[in-house]
Amino acid sequence: CRRWWPAFAPRCAGPMPKVRVRDMRTRWGSCHPAKRQITLAARLALQPPEAVEYVVVHEYCHFVHPDHQAGFWALVASILPDWKARRALLRNAR
Repeated sequence: CRRWWPAFAPRCAGPMPKVRVRDMRTRWGSCHPAKRQITLAARLALQPPEAVEYVVVHEYCHFVHPDHQAGFWALVASILPDWKARRALLRNAR
């Protein structure tokens, strides 16, 4: 998470969000901008690094765009142009 935070820091006023890891069965991650917190699924540690990076970037993008509208996906694509392939790694892991 620390590796990717500098890309978002200028857009997100304040310190790096708190990152929690917990057992989550239905999601790879979640974002709570009001709490400045990201929660990652513990099982994410078993996935390829490219997939982990995708989840981290995806959750950070929610600090800029809280929804999954076009602006959100454009931001994800500007940081990870191969985000669809990375997301596919996770879809195959379920």
